[in-house]
Amino acid sequence: MLCNKKKPSTEHKSIIFRLNLKTLKEFNIKKLPIYFENLNKSLHLHFINKHNMKNLLIVAFVLFFTNTISAQVVTEEVDPNGPIMTFETETIDYGTIEKASDGKRVFKFTNTGKAPLKIESVKSSCGCTIPSYPKEEIMPGESNEIDVKYNTNKAGRFSKSVSIFTNGSPKRAILRIKGNVVDPNATAPIQKKKSMLSTQ
Repeated sequence: MLCNKKKPSTEHKSIIFRLNLKTLKEFNIKKLPIYFENLNKSLHLHFINKHNMKNLLIVAFVLFFTNTISAQVVTEEVDPNGPIMTFETETIDYGTIEKASDGKRVFKFTNTGKAPLKIESVKSSCGCTIPSYPKEEIMPGESNEIDVKYNTNKAGRFSKSVSIFTNGSPKRAILRIKGNVVDPNATAPIQKKKSMLSTQ
């Protein structure tokens, strides 16, 4: 047997409508500010979490990069029983020199280790710097030299390096040269002009 549902009367419809308006008004007035406040807090927390996460990622990257660099510059362990290349100086300052003057300088070193030292190869930072080195083995306690010749035909300041690769310690040594090449003839026309003016 089917039950016939009563259709709401006009009066009932009016009551339901008024209730719905009341509910809607309460929602608009009371619920929406709370909703937006909660939403704002959620977005703020989300922003803070993203901001913190970004900072954490930056810190992690910096730490990783620092550790990587530190690992690369760790002092090489010296084998006390192997060859050790010890230089009197690893940097030579030419000072101020004239153009086309002698650009040869000498780096003296000693094998302070307990095994024969062998220079395997050398590499300069540019073609203007030419190194020459002993090809024979240097016995423990013996000394020798590495000549570095800079092309002084170009005026101006310079700073160059030469890498020395050996079978001992250090595996790679870096020698540096620096200085300033001046052209004495470059100021001659100015001096000549001054002298001409003074005679007039």
